[in-house]
Amino acid sequence: MIQLKELSFFRKFPQAVIAELQKCAQTVEFQKGDIVIKQGETNDSLFFLLEGVLDIFVDGGRVAEMKKKGDLIGEMSLISQQVSSATIQAQTAVSLVQLDGDSLHRLATNGNPGADSLYKVYSDILVQKLEATNHRAKKLEAFAKDLEAAQDRLEAVNASLELKVKDRTAKIAKNLEELKQKNIELQATHEKISELYQSRDITFQSLDSLLNNHLLPLKQEIRKFKKTHNLKDSEMDRVEKEIVRSIHRLEPLTKSFNAEKSMSSKRVLLAEPIKKQHSVAKLALAGTGVQLTIVQTVDEAQQALDQETFDIFMFGEEFIELTESARASNANMEFVFVTSKDIPQYASILLKQKIFPNVVNRDEEDKHFTIKNFVTTVSKLASGNYFGLEKYISWGVEVKELEVTGSDHRAQVIEEMNDYFAQSGIRSTNRERLSLVAEELLMNAIYDAPHDQDGKPIYNHKNRTEKISLLEAHRPVFRFATDGVLIAISITDPFGALDAPTLFSYLEKCYSGGSLNDGRKDKGGGGRGLHQIIENSDLVVFNIDLKKRTEVIALFNADQKTAVDRNPNLHFFKVA
Repeated sequence: MIQLKELSFFRKFPQAVIAELQKCAQTVEFQKGDIVIKQGETNDSLFFLLEGVLDIFVDGGRVAEMKKKGDLIGEMSLISQQVSSATIQAQTAVSLVQLDGDSLHRLATNGNPGADSLYKVYSDILVQKLEATNHRAKKLEAFAKDLEAAQDRLEAVNASLELKVKDRTAKIAKNLEELKQKNIELQATHEKISELYQSRDITFQSLDSLLNNHLLPLKQEIRKFKKTHNLKDSEMDRVEKEIVRSIHRLEPLTKSFNAEKSMSSKRVLLAEPIKKQHSVAKLALAGTGVQLTIVQTVDEAQQALDQETFDIFMFGEEFIELTESARASNANMEFVFVTSKDIPQYASILLKQKIFPNVVNRDEEDKHFTIKNFVTTVSKLASGNYFGLEKYISWGVEVKELEVTGSDHRAQVIEEMNDYFAQSGIRSTNRERLSLVAEELLMNAIYDAPHDQDGKPIYNHKNRTEKISLLEAHRPVFRFATDGVLIAISITDPFGALDAPTLFSYLEKCYSGGSLNDGRKDKGGGGRGLHQIIENSDLVVFNIDLKKRTEVIALFNADQKTAVDRNPNLHFFKVA
């Protein structure tokens, strides 16, 4: 039986009082899945966690867990003598110290010299609970105000729209009524959010539902409505912009939350021989819930892989030979090749591997850059959400998006991009690099990316001066944004034709001065374009979902001085 004086709760109690309490204490055990306290039922005991993990549920939703020795359970219902407001369930086998509530109350009312200590601790508990509740309430109130303000703006736009389309046909009026009904449903969802959000997890789950079940479908309905009725430059455009703005604000938040939740259950093995990089990795993943194991040698890595199951294996060149045996024992493991070397130094090594890993560049002298890479990489692999330049810039920045219709559209796209960055204060020297990279991204997406149903390129053999008009289903999307620190441009095509061997073979030949076409006359110069993109960017990220889509993100430092000593490099991710 544990001595109560070993628990922090009793540090302020006189020894005589502790001795009295020790008499009514006992150790109790619960198995995984057992209910310790049930919401809505009376609790007559005070518990202290000794060993194991407990889950806390409110109204059926898991809101927290307890795993620290000495954590206090059941104090609120015991103090208030009301039914329990939460269910406490054993996530693992647990060991608890149980104190009989009646004994505590007798101690507090019988004139015992320790009664004032007990009341002091009770008051401390109540103050801490109240402060935590007030803090959560303030956050929810601020967020609810933002949502209400967005709703007010949306309703004002809709009111104006109704006035302008009043004399339109009955069919248009009917469709507008449907849209109005959707807005009412959206408002009801907002009200539900403000009423029901009592925890962080429940809040973000509801926001995710709001985004996917209401805002995104509403955006599609508006676009369909505009197209059906050939509405251009109308008030409907303002409605759509407000919806899109709300989506852009919510989407990164919900994706970040979902990624965070998915990270909390992941096990990561980092094989890193450089000791000083261990603290960087720990800093990067601290607080994410990721279970990080770090090894320094090949033998240690092999032993870890033999003894445990990992979701992600991050390693350098020294450990690359372990991938085949690791995959044999765990078919779902993700591999990440982490390097600080230049592309020519590792491209040929990767091309020799049977299992081609994801690739991440690390700057050994830039801790912030490396930490950002670690967090983003683990988040992408854990959540399965690989795409989007939002992962590399600050949250809340509005991303501009243009659908590319063909080769003649390139100049207009680049002009719009330049105007945006000029208005954002980006220097002309950086804008020149951006234009060069954007041109190559567009050329590759228009001429090299399109493939037919048999996987054969459609336009790759054509001269780059030949006009190409893309089918609607074949059109890439060009996106760009800046947060003042980083500039990001990207292009996403709906083909996913660029695989890892092709990409790194192109780059290996580019850097070695070899021929890209291998003697073929029907082959375009896409490899040179990829080389130019990498050489003129500070970092290029390739996200590839084979036969579905390819995204290339080019990142630039807004202040070019910070990029003087950094060699151009890339990140490569393939959807599992």
